[in-house]
Amino acid sequence: MTTTHQYQESLADREKKSSEKPIQLRFDDLRQVVVIGDDQDRFYTTVADAARACKRADHMDAWIKQVKEFLLTIHEWCASQPEIVRACYVTWCEGHYNVIVVTHGDEYRFDFDQRVTELNLSLVDMYQDIPVDAIQIPQGPEGALHSFIIPEKAIQPYGESSSARSKGNF
Repeated sequence: MTTTHQYQESLADREKKSSEKPIQLRFDDLRQVVVIGDDQDRFYTTVADAARACKRADHMDAWIKQVKEFLLTIHEWCASQPEIVRACYVTWCEGHYNVIVVTHGDEYRFDFDQRVTELNLSLVDMYQDIPVDAIQIPQGPEGALHSFIIPEKAIQPYGESSSARSKGNF
């Protein structure tokens, strides 16, 4: 049973510890450390491996933020031309993101090529860590999209059935 006095002491200890110098994890330190999870699961690793895990987590957070901004940029671009763009899908294939802009109608829009190229160049310039290739395809007959992608497995930042569009998140 924890008393108020014990709680105040442990709180004071935590405040004292938080004002101490931070723990340093060095990439060349091979000493063993014990990592204890919230569920009290424990495992051993080296200080160097713990440092690398922290760096990977930091990079992953930055990557996720950048991908969300990337998808929002695509959504905004598509939304700015609803008379031409019906939907947009993003897939990951062979080491890069494929942005598939689906236009209204059954015919390829040659007059729209330059804008899609500008989108592609803009994305490459804005998101240099995200390999990307943007193309356009016509809406075509029912099922035509499946010859390019599996829409159910793609991210859909824009389009009529896009939950991202209605909810505003990606």
